[in-house]
Order: sequence, then structure tokens, then C-alpha cells
Amino acid sequence: MGYALFVVGSCVLSLGYFHLYGRTAKYVVQDFYANFGAELISIAITVLIVDSLAKRREERELRAQLIQDMEGQSNQFSLRALAMLRAKGWLSSKLVSTLELSRSNLSGADLSNLEMKGKYLAGIILRGANLEKTDFRDCVKYAHLSGANLSLSRLDNSAVESVQLHHSDLRKSTCIKTSLKNTNISYSDLSEANLSHSHFYKCDMSNSVLRSANLKNAILSETNLSASKLNNASLEGADLSTANLQDAMFPFARYDEKTRWPREFNVTESGAIRA
Repeated sequence: MGYALFVVGSCVLSLGYFHLYGRTAKYVVQDFYANFGAELISIAITVLIVDSLAKRREERELRAQLIQDMEGQSNQFSLRALAMLRAKGWLSSKLVSTLELSRSNLSGADLSNLEMKGKYLAGIILRGANLEKTDFRDCVKYAHLSGANLSLSRLDNSAVESVQLHHSDLRKSTCIKTSLKNTNISYSDLSEANLSHSHFYKCDMSNSVLRSANLKNAILSETNLSASKLNNASLEGADLSTANLQDAMFPFARYDEKTRWPREFNVTESGAIRA
């Protein structure tokens, strides 16, 4: 509407200018065209300003509603809100830092390449979510992340407690100096993950793949590694003395004099090699 008035006003003003300097111009017509055209342009500018303010207000209200839906417990609303925020170009690490996502249901969500460092995520549900290259430092506790894609994500210096991570993709993830307690990581892929200097306490890592994983100086207290594959893993300085290594495979895994094994474990037959 504002644009239409602006065009009409410009045309009328142009006609008034033509009459003003044309051979057949009349003063009454001149004044009418000039004044009327100026008024229309003034009205058009006012309408454009009002339209712009109204649009901004609508966008603010929509953004607020989408954020509220994303923070809620309805997975359907959360995924729709997330998709709209991304489509609008509003989804960013800065926005995520302001969200209250504890107990949100974001199963199947695409949260890749976002920084969630320091977020309180107790009770969040992220089953099957794409969390590739996401920074989760200092935030994961009591979360449901089973089946999630956490490849290349960062969990270093975090306190991970009672988290469901089974059947997850943790390839090339970084978990340096991370404390993991009562966490289920069974049937997960941790190939080439950096788990150095981390402390695993009563964690279930059975049937997991840890090919070429870095477990240097890691402590695996009462952790279940049964039937796990640790081919080419780095175990220098690792403490496995209380871990369950039944049927675990260690071909070409490297260890040193500081590596601690369970008392009954036969290192020679395991396939591990001394670094």
C-alpha cells in the first residue's frame, strides 16, 4: 500500500511539474498537482514507516514464539521451530546461549556446528540428533543422547553423568580431561576419538568400537569394555586395572610400562604391543 501511494504521488507531482512549466499551465492546476502530489508522498512515507515497524514487531513476536516452542517438551513443535529459526537465519550459537534447553525434546534435531559450551542440559533429549562439530564442553549431565551423531563434537573438560549415549556416533570427538560417570556408551563408534586424561567410572562401553582412539593416561574405573574393539588404540599410561575386558580386542593397541591391566589379563595374548 505504501509503495503504491508513493508511485501515485510521484506521478501526480511530475504532472504538476509539467503543467507548471508547460505552455498550457494554469495556476490552479499547478497548485493542485504540486500540493496533492506532495501530500501523497508524505502519506506514502508514513505508511512505509508504519509497515516496517509492524513487520519488525511481527518478526520479534514470531522469533519469541519459535524460541518458546524450541524450549518446550513437544518434539514436533521443537523441530518445527528449529527449522524455521534456521530458515530465517536466526539460529546461531549466540541465540542458543540464551535458550533454556533443559528437559527439551530435540530428538532428530540438526544442531551441528553450534556452540553450547556451559549450557545446562540436564534432562535434555537428543536421540538421533545431529550434533556434528558441536561444542558441549561443561554442560552434559543426565541427558538422553542415544543414537546421536556426535562426530567431531567437543566434550572436553565436561562432567558427563548418567547420560545415555548408546548406539551413538562419536568418531573423532574430543573428550580430553572429561569425567564420565554411570554413562552408557555401549554399541557406539569412538574411532579416532581423543579420550586422553579422562576418567570413566562405572561406564558401559561394551561392544563399542575404539579403533585408533586416544586413551593415553585415561582411567577406566569399573568400566565395562567387554567385546569392544580397541585396534590400534593408544593406551600409554591408561589404568584398566578394574575394567571388564572380557572378549575385548586389542590388536596393535599400544601400551607402556605405566599402563595398568587387570590382574588376570594376559597382555601377550591380547595382541597389544609395547610402545
